[in-house]
Amino acid sequence: MSVPILHIAPFLWSGAGRVITALCLAQARRGPVVLATTGRHGDLDDWPSYRRTLARAGVRHVTLDTFRRDAATVWTSAAALASHLSAIRPRAIHAHAGMPTGVAALARDIAGLRVPIVGQMYSWGPDRPGWMNTQDLWAFRQADVVVSSAHAYSRLLRDGGVPARR
Repeated sequence: MSVPILHIAPFLWSGAGRVITALCLAQARRGPVVLATTGRHGDLDDWPSYRRTLARAGVRHVTLDTFRRDAATVWTSAAALASHLSAIRPRAIHAHAGMPTGVAALARDIAGLRVPIVGQMYSWGPDRPGWMNTQDLWAFRQADVVVSSAHAYSRLLRDGGVPARR
């Protein structure tokens, strides 16, 4: 049995959703892929066209809230993800944004597994509250590899304690 790749994102939408969908489709041609998204929260939800495309390609979807940042949601999501990790034993976790990276790091520790986490930073708005920056920087420091979409974000990550070698 092939070991899956697990992608985690708050939502599957817009440009990041297009990137995640393309990546999942490419990987699904070589083996199993599992995608975890929040699915829906209030007026926010995954774009149906992305979800349909991935379902047709055999990408399994799991609902996992990595959008809300309150402690109860984070710990509940980390525990749920730990259960999924123990069941599917992914070869790698690709976490798309700070919250998914943090939840993946907590879940990995809860499950007692040593699965590599790739944290990806797509954007970082200029008016983010300080606590949110602290939370995301902690998360990215837990990742084994961090990918950023701009040199300015790489500098923010390094200034926030993410080693340049990652």
